[in-house]
Amino acid sequence: MIHNLEHYIKSCTELSSAIENNFVKKNLTNIRINEVRREQEQEGFLSKLFDLNGLKRKIHNKLITQKEHDDELLKLIKEHGQIQKSCLSNMLTHVIKGSSEFDGLRRDEELLSIHVERIELLNVLICNGNKTLKIINDAINDVESASDMELLDFVTNNKAISIMSTASIGDASDSIKKVEKAIESFDKLVREEHFKLLEINEILRIERTDIFLDLFMNTFDILSVFSFSALSDAETQLKSLKTAIADFVRLNVEERDKISLSFNQALSSLCEKKQPFVDVLMYYIEDMKAPSPTNDVISKMLHSHRLTNNTIGKAS
Repeated sequence: MIHNLEHYIKSCTELSSAIENNFVKKNLTNIRINEVRREQEQEGFLSKLFDLNGLKRKIHNKLITQKEHDDELLKLIKEHGQIQKSCLSNMLTHVIKGSSEFDGLRRDEELLSIHVERIELLNVLICNGNKTLKIINDAINDVESASDMELLDFVTNNKAISIMSTASIGDASDSIKKVEKAIESFDKLVREEHFKLLEINEILRIERTDIFLDLFMNTFDILSVFSFSALSDAETQLKSLKTAIADFVRLNVEERDKISLSFNQALSSLCEKKQPFVDVLMYYIEDMKAPSPTNDVISKMLHSHRLTNNTIGKAS
């Protein structure tokens, strides 16, 4: 813990010094720019006219130099934020480790991690479902275009239109093949992710209704063997497939949003349980005459703090 505190204080000191140096450099830059302008003002009209670009260039170079100093400071501020967060997190872990609530808080964190895994699995299903829907939508558009061209070819008996109709049917056929390939991949993914979710839900004692799998799989069984003897048949089946997958995506979005709400509530509860330990840590920091972190830094650290992710051995 002493090591982390020393590292924290050192980072604060370096940042404070860097801010002060940057302020001095910025003042010197402004002074030099004003000097350049005064020198230019003392020159005659023709000198001012011919040296206008030179003046602009000098000022521009000074501003570029100052921007480099500002960029260096911003980089240091970012690095300090990471160091500050890491040190505070490790020290908080050390404080909690010495209490009787350590095991209970760690179990709460494990449940949070499982909720995150559920959300990530559902996001995979939702993302791939939306990609599959896009492929289906493209196929529907191609089939509709082919149907229009086929009708136009029938009523006009024009050779050019006949060629265009044949080409559009070829495009529709290619799009349908893409749909078949996408559905095959999506079918495999759904089955794999579904069983992963069942394992997670068993740990959390949460039921996941089979409607999520059945809604898609039953439709897939019907439509997996496409029979496109007519473009109208293809369009009908594609639209039915689109509806089924869209419903599948919607239901998973609803489940994900519900889990996300539960996760946020559990995270807030966990932060409240850790707050007394944060208060102890802040008292310790103040007692050691170290700079106090801002409320924003404390809040961010607390929300991301995990007992299992901190190197307790190195924090002593």
